[in-house]
Amino acid sequence: MTEYVHSRTGVAIATDSVLSGAWEPVKKTRKTKKEEKEAK
Repeated sequence: MTEYVHSRTGVAIATDSVLSGAWEPVKKTRKTKKEEKEAK
């Protein structure tokens, strides 16, 4: 099972499928939401 987050909407899902495009795999060392917003 892999978690993905949508780069535009921020929607997070978990799936066994391989997603691409705007869907990005979530790293286990992921930043907090606050850090992600400040980085943009």
